[in-house]
Amino acid sequence: MHIALARAFGVMRIPRWFHEGLAMQLAGELSFEGSTILSKAILTHSLLPLDSIEYVNRFGQVRAQIAYSQSHFAMNFLTNLYGYEMLPELLDSAKVYRRFDTACVRVFGLTTHEFDSIVKIEMIKKYRYAFIVADHELFWILITALSVAAFTVTMIRNRQKRKRMEEEEEEEEENENCLESEDPEENKEREANDDKKGNEDNADLKG
Repeated sequence: MHIALARAFGVMRIPRWFHEGLAMQLAGELSFEGSTILSKAILTHSLLPLDSIEYVNRFGQVRAQIAYSQSHFAMNFLTNLYGYEMLPELLDSAKVYRRFDTACVRVFGLTTHEFDSIVKIEMIKKYRYAFIVADHELFWILITALSVAAFTVTMIRNRQKRKRMEEEEEEEEENENCLESEDPEENKEREANDDKKGNEDNADLKG
């Protein structure tokens, strides 16, 4: 793939991410390992600008893995969005205008920087949490932590519910005791006194 593009375009620069990504895309979809590499790069804010992948031969192993995985994803995104049939048009346009970024604008309506930004947004949406599933130890630690948290919250809610029920029962018992403690004769006497007082007040008003 690299040789074919070099022969077709000579000294004109085709971005490294493009021909690396195309070669990997033709070999198959992004692997689980590649997805994990991207996910960890997102977590550590280590994603690269696509243009910087031009210097991948100078990168260390980890950074180079990120570069190749990003190239693969970028090409996967490009072909899924526009189809493989758009690639010849893109390359023909690049050959005519002698600039790859000009060809991107002509064919896709995007500058290479705009395409880079869109690819990163899609990458983050898709792989932000993939590393959790990939790292089995971390996965089970998180599952255990969530289970403990859920159990603790349930226990606290049940305890609060029992406390409310006990308080309501105590209040009901106090009300019942108050009603039972009242003397019926005393109530009658109180009512009679109230009536007597009312009659006296009426008599005073008439007088």
